[in-house]
Amino acid sequence: MKNYNLFKDINFDEGVKSRKGKLIGNLSKKEKNGIITGLVLTRPNGKLVSISRKSVENTLSRLLAGEELLFQTNASKGGISYTVAIEATIVYVLAPFIEVDEKNRVYKLKQA
Repeated sequence: MKNYNLFKDINFDEGVKSRKGKLIGNLSKKEKNGIITGLVLTRPNGKLVSISRKSVENTLSRLLAGEELLFQTNASKGGISYTVAIEATIVYVLAPFIEVDEKNRVYKLKQA
C-alpha cells in the first residue's frame, strides 16, 4: 500500500460533503518535501480540521482486512472517527475503495 498514491486523484477544488450531502468544508493538502503528509479541511465557519496521512492509510488497511467500519464512531470502537468532518474527509479520499451501506450504517470495502 505504501507505493499506492491515495491522494493522486483527489479533486481539491471540490468541497467535502457529509453522507446526507451537506457541505462539510474545503480540502487542502499538507506537504513536506513534495510529499502529502496530511489534509486540512476548512469548515464553513473557518475552523481548520487536520487529518493525518496515517489516519487515511490505517482506515484503508482496516477495510482491506475485511473490517466494516461503523458510522460516526471512534476507530477504537469500530469506526473511522466520531467527528463527522474527519470521517467525511477520509471517506472522500477513499471513495474508490469504500461502499457506503446506509441500511447497516457501515462503510465496507467495495467489491470488484
